[in-house]
Amino acid sequence: MVVDGNEDTSIFFKVLLMNHQHQNITTAKSPEEALALIEQKRIQFVITSWELPMMTGAAFIQRVKAKRQFSHIPFVIYSTKLSNDELKLTHELGFRNIIRFPADENEAFAVISHVVEIEENLDQVELIIRSADLLFTEKQYATAINELKPGLVKGSYYHRAQTLLGEIYYGQQKIPESEAAVREALGLDDTYPDALHLIAKIYTKTGRHAEAITMLQKMNLESPLNIQNLISMGTAQMDADQDEAAKASFDVAARIDAKHPGLKDAQGKLAFKVGDYQMARDLLHESENAEDIVRHLNNVAVGTVGRGQTDRGIQIYEVAIGILKDMTHNHALEYNLALALKKKGSLRQAFDILAKCYERVPVFEKAYAALVHLIKDMEREQIHYDRPLAERLKALHSQSKSV
Repeated sequence: MVVDGNEDTSIFFKVLLMNHQHQNITTAKSPEEALALIEQKRIQFVITSWELPMMTGAAFIQRVKAKRQFSHIPFVIYSTKLSNDELKLTHELGFRNIIRFPADENEAFAVISHVVEIEENLDQVELIIRSADLLFTEKQYATAINELKPGLVKGSYYHRAQTLLGEIYYGQQKIPESEAAVREALGLDDTYPDALHLIAKIYTKTGRHAEAITMLQKMNLESPLNIQNLISMGTAQMDADQDEAAKASFDVAARIDAKHPGLKDAQGKLAFKVGDYQMARDLLHESENAEDIVRHLNNVAVGTVGRGQTDRGIQIYEVAIGILKDMTHNHALEYNLALALKKKGSLRQAFDILAKCYERVPVFEKAYAALVHLIKDMEREQIHYDRPLAERLKALHSQSKSV
């Protein structure tokens, strides 16, 4: 695919490719059109101008990289002017195929041919890493680890394989294993961005906020156009309760690309944390990372209840469920809301929520177990509950266990 608002330049590359027997060439006049086409078609590689209409080249390539299933698509970037910061960014994102314009046909095609040759002759370990990465994206963690094992051999891909292993462990909430894997990767390449972002997440997860923020600040100084660095730093600041600093980091990222999906999620989480629920709803309702959003909002509410602020926690659960009602199943939020209501003494409300939750998701064993304990408490305190519904759920549980 060729991306450029200048038709003459698009024609130059299209004819160049056709003259060398390349077929099925797609063109896009804008980054937004290109992003839509990448979703719709199987794009082998992208040739793009750095000076694009409506969106900078820096924003465009990072928007593509933000979607993990497309992050392996190689780019050839051409430009009449690329600053040192922009050049560093392209290298960090794995794009080293740069054509300085104006360029003659031979020079341009030599760069393109290099990319095509690599893609058509991928190393077996590269194929293993890409396959495991796709499984990781689909949250098939155990299968991803089995797929990755043959790629965990010392060599030029080892730091990438170890980083991916660390990300899979992180997805499984196996934090010590995740840290061990990513440290192995950093021992081979202490500048690998994916590994640095992962270790920062681990630092934040384990309460080492100062270490995470210091490291990310250094990364931002070295590469000020990298949106992921800014998002990671803002997230670390938010988790350290430095909300104003987090907002400032997100504002800087927004000046590069306000519509970056990872940025909108991070801004939505911050808005939720500080109580701006309308903004949180506006930012999160189209999120493509629903499970991550549910986990984050659930953790905020759990922490609030854990600090003894039960009423406040209940309010947070209710708002979170309202925000996410059109996005995903909210059974984890509903389950914890019911537990908070039980803790408050609102047993009937807790029963209603647990019953609806289990009826909708009959494989959610924790909800049924909590419901059984709740019914015993209600009977002991002689509190009325819907017995026919309870019997129906008991039959549903027996049926689901026998399947």
